[in-house]
Amino acid sequence: MNPNIRKLTVLLLSAALLGACGDDDHSEEWDNSLRVGQPLRANGDLLFVNENLQQVVRLQPKRSGEEIDLEIDRASTGADPGARALSADESQLFVVNEELDEQGASLSVYDLSGESLSAQTVGLDSAYDRLSVDPEGEFLLLSFTGGGGNFVARNLNELGIVDLRDGIADDEEASFQTLSNRPRDIIFAPKFTLDGSEQRLAASLAESEVTIIDLLAEDEANRLREVPLTISQADQVRTPTQAIFDVTPEESMPNTVSLYLLTDTGQDITHVAIQPSIRQDANRKFDISVNQLAAGNNPARMKLLELDEQGSRIIAIDQNRPEFTMIDVQSGESSTFDLPMTAPAEDLLVYQTSVDGEPETRVLAWSSRSPLVSVIRPESIAISDDTPTLGRSVEAIRLKAAPSRVQLDEETNGERAIVHHAGLGAGFTVLNLRTNRAVPIQGASLGDIYFGQVYAYGVFRGEPYFGLFDLETGHPTAFELPKEGERIYLDGEDELLVVQHADRTGSFTLLNATNPIPENAKVFNDIFLENLFGQELP
Repeated sequence: MNPNIRKLTVLLLSAALLGACGDDDHSEEWDNSLRVGQPLRANGDLLFVNENLQQVVRLQPKRSGEEIDLEIDRASTGADPGARALSADESQLFVVNEELDEQGASLSVYDLSGESLSAQTVGLDSAYDRLSVDPEGEFLLLSFTGGGGNFVARNLNELGIVDLRDGIADDEEASFQTLSNRPRDIIFAPKFTLDGSEQRLAASLAESEVTIIDLLAEDEANRLREVPLTISQADQVRTPTQAIFDVTPEESMPNTVSLYLLTDTGQDITHVAIQPSIRQDANRKFDISVNQLAAGNNPARMKLLELDEQGSRIIAIDQNRPEFTMIDVQSGESSTFDLPMTAPAEDLLVYQTSVDGEPETRVLAWSSRSPLVSVIRPESIAISDDTPTLGRSVEAIRLKAAPSRVQLDEETNGERAIVHHAGLGAGFTVLNLRTNRAVPIQGASLGDIYFGQVYAYGVFRGEPYFGLFDLETGHPTAFELPKEGERIYLDGEDELLVVQHADRTGSFTLLNATNPIPENAKVFNDIFLENLFGQELP
């Protein structure tokens, strides 16, 4: 029996005995020993990794007429499951098995498309703790976060590469490369074509440098291309905090792919231009050049905008002032404008709305220190124009309190948002981004919310209720739960709601989304403990 399972079993037996003696505090130790990861949602199903029992648990809401049920499927992982991630199309689950008592590690790749879970195994040289998933589904990159763990020695600069293009063979092994610096993050470029050839690139972001990874290159000279962000390693360290690939061709820069980098110091955005080599005898596949784009005083976040008439532009918010800067990436020209907020913006959300039947890009800027949020209309801003933008291109919306989080409703292409506020009794706000109207909802604060097409469904912090919210009017309806909910999910195909409760042993309530009354609900308890006593003894 695995040591984690043995410990949990002993603690659970002790808890049961102490419970029989009337000890109300008995469960804390074994409850804290149960390690189940955060849920992953895949095509309406919920996936959990139970690290103690070394298994993947899949919950599938099902409906047959008026009958509803929660089907539970389980599959074993390897020893000591760690980092995990879903493929972009949610058809595969990747789990790193650290195998602490062995040399090396392994990767389990679960096929989620079948009736039952099945997995294939890829050999790894190291127990990586970060998975970077290719949005195209062709590659998986593995690296280290630098955090602590149970290991003797490891190379933090190592990069594992799993090629998924032709499926996984029975004896599949990941390849690996050694970078010059540990990646802080890895991003992928979408598929693109240069000079008639398909290309696949990724970028490793590290201290004072970025490494361009050519995933299709077969020679070492082209597989990794280091781009320094400082002249000397003695210079102040510049760590990339955000990176954006732009593979859309521009008239002024044909056959060019751009990578925009924002760092933790400086007033500029670094533009890395990647082009096919112009020399026939060159050993390098690409020519790489670097220049700087002025981005205001102290840029903190940026977004790349593709505007119909203006082309590609970058919008960046300032870290110290309520300002934003618009940058024309072709000319390098930029201008800075005020934001009608009482504090510097902390984040930007890009969404589409309709004006006179035509789509229009807009940007929402918000801060956890300001009750004012700003709606920016970038297509109406002329970078070289000194005309004030307030009221014409930038509009303020006053909320009842500063937001702690803003969540876009993807079902409406972002025309609605839920604004969360700090505090148990702070309520929340429904923000109509089509009309720029805020609808405050008084009451308990939301713990979690899930958007449907007409309604949103949320659970409340500290209260055994969930709410149904009309997304057009903001009207709330509350329904009772057996106990406080922590997360809520909607299976839109079968119109079923799944509420996960706060206890660690796996308690869930299943409800009919069209009539979510307690009488029609089904409650499932201790799902993560099922089969605990059925484990083989040593």
